[in-house]
Amino acid sequence: MVMADNGSGRLDRIESWVERIQQAHEEFVHEHKQLLRAQVVLQDNIEKLSAKVDRLVEHDAVQDRLIGENRERLDRFAAERKERDEALDERADKLVSAIGEWIRETRSRRRKVSSRARK
Repeated sequence: MVMADNGSGRLDRIESWVERIQQAHEEFVHEHKQLLRAQVVLQDNIEKLSAKVDRLVEHDAVQDRLIGENRERLDRFAAERKERDEALDERADKLVSAIGEWIRETRSRRRKVSSRARK
């Protein structure tokens, strides 16, 4: 009888180990499914992020093009403005010279008139 108890005890231990192995395997399978789901979600998020990055790159390219166009327009405007300013400066110089000449001529005439009046 001792041998029968010894055999059943041993069988109980083997069954216990088999149950633990089976439970560990079920936990592993469950965790593996969770990891696969997480991988799918991660891959989906990576694809969405990649699409957003692509849109940002396209938007950045458009912005660079617009900035370049605006810079060219601003450069043209600055050059035109400089030309207009130079032309205005030239006209102002001519006007100042003309006024100076007019003042000199007027003074000269007044001197002549006043000198004639004194005589």
